[in-house]
Amino acid sequence: MIRIRAVALVLLLGGGCKKAEDKPWLPDPTAPVPMTETEAKRGQDACAQYVEKICGCATAHAERKDVGEACKLAKGYPEGLEAALNIARDRESVKRDVAQSQDVARKTIKKCIEEVARLPLLGC
Repeated sequence: MIRIRAVALVLLLGGGCKKAEDKPWLPDPTAPVPMTETEAKRGQDACAQYVEKICGCATAHAERKDVGEACKLAKGYPEGLEAALNIARDRESVKRDVAQSQDVARKTIKKCIEEVARLPLLGC
């Protein structure tokens, strides 16, 4: 009986409990992966480069309407990217809006990089 009381006393005093700090810290799996300033800057540079190159090609090949149209459309990429980044950086944005804005920004950056890679196929 004394032995049972001794074990119960040890358990009550915390001898058998793990402390909260013993648990490893895990990030919130629902939190969006933050976009770094480096990633954002590289994306802005990629979109600016695409606009510069496609519009330069459109000027050099004025007879090609498809390249001229691509130049007009390309000018929206940097603006769309900037809008998405502004929403993602806004401290008042809710988590869902931040996640969606970062997703849009990353997709826009991907599109700019792919379009730069396609320029030789257009003869630019």
